[in-house]
Amino acid sequence: MLNVNSGLVLEVPGGSTTQGTQLDQAGSTGANYQQWSLTPAGNGAYTLVNRNSGQLADVNGASTVRNATVIQWPSNGGTNQQWYLTLDY
Repeated sequence: MLNVNSGLVLEVPGGSTTQGTQLDQAGSTGANYQQWSLTPAGNGAYTLVNRNSGQLADVNGASTVRNATVIQWPSNGGTNQQWYLTLDY
């Protein structure tokens, strides 16, 4: 997942497999902890599954506030683990 604005990729820092690890962005190294697969979750949404840990990008605590942290967490079916791909730019 490459961010258009920063040119950086979404990663699990240090390749951690610990649930609750906060995600960040960094320069691409090609490491598997920077690789994500999109899995259909229904209603046009997707989950982002980290190739290294097998865990999902998850908005911590199902928060709805700006700047909420995004962590990796095992799949739980929550909508806080579902993402839409949008063309809003």
